[in-house]
Amino acid sequence: MALATYNGEEFLSQQLQSIAEQRLQPYELVVTDDCSEDSTCGIVDAFAQEAPFPVRLHRNNTRLGYKSNFFRAIRLCRGDLIALSDQDDIWAPDKLVRAVEEFEADHEVTVVGHTSAVVRTDLTKTGALFPQIKRRRVHAPGRFPVWGTQPGFTTMFSRLLVELADPDARPVSLNPPVMNDPLMAHDDWVVFVGGALGKIVQIPMPLALYRRHDINTGGQFREVTVGTRLEQSLAMSQEATHYSGMASLAEQRAAYLLQIQPNQEQSSEAIETGLFRAQRAYQRTASALNRRSNLYASTRSWRRIAQLFANAGRGDYRPRSRGGHGAASLAKDAFRTAGSPTLAARVIRRFSAQVEREPH
Repeated sequence: MALATYNGEEFLSQQLQSIAEQRLQPYELVVTDDCSEDSTCGIVDAFAQEAPFPVRLHRNNTRLGYKSNFFRAIRLCRGDLIALSDQDDIWAPDKLVRAVEEFEADHEVTVVGHTSAVVRTDLTKTGALFPQIKRRRVHAPGRFPVWGTQPGFTTMFSRLLVELADPDARPVSLNPPVMNDPLMAHDDWVVFVGGALGKIVQIPMPLALYRRHDINTGGQFREVTVGTRLEQSLAMSQEATHYSGMASLAEQRAAYLLQIQPNQEQSSEAIETGLFRAQRAYQRTASALNRRSNLYASTRSWRRIAQLFANAGRGDYRPRSRGGHGAASLAKDAFRTAGSPTLAARVIRRFSAQVEREPH
């Protein structure tokens, strides 16, 4: 398992203790420290003396940032399965054993993810779960949603991902750069590549406590609802440029997947099928986003309306789980382009049944 640390002395001991108390002991714990200035490394060294499994601490010579630091830890792992660990969460005793059971039950599984209970600094529960996984889901190879995510600390994945895909050549992230690093984060890369190479299983079990506080890399936790996403979308400016940029990112992901070439021993029907499906999904997404960009770039209302009907007719607003923009985007685009509530409602009525009929 891979643990990336940086100035984590306040909470690290609790996380290490929860790892030591796992019902299924890890094969090893690899810790990469990103030039901590506190007692983080001393805590890891002390834990290594008593841990019931090997602990290897690697100190970076220069700050890498959390993305590259995690990838360094991942590469240093020797086990067939790799679990990712943040420095300030707490794992349930069944976390590793439940994930491994999914891999043992189906050898096409490449990633297993679960949910977690969101807690405050003092470990009092907020009542929220992150991510929201309400039922067990098995995503077939190449069928994980485009732009789909699963937080790193809730995942375990096959080492096959690192053997077949080069993390250093990974595509640009959807999110703003961190420490001048614009590339995908480790957890986004895992589900992106893992979803193309095999099955992703998501289980609705809170197998960790997710501690949220000011020094989290992601900041304070805020549950994002459909209403919040729609509100943010309605407030967006320069939509045409935004969607054309998103199309470019989708094209980059499709090109990255095309470079994955398994050898004869690594290849399987599931991998070949998954890669083909995922490549096509990102290519279709890029085309749909370019069409959406054209919609907002049109200066005449009748052209926008015609483009909207054409986009909807091509299935661009099917559910997000099937690679479409989703119903909320249909509502937004109808109101923003039609210019008339009556006409917008007509568009929504005409295509909402098509959206609802799409399988999830």
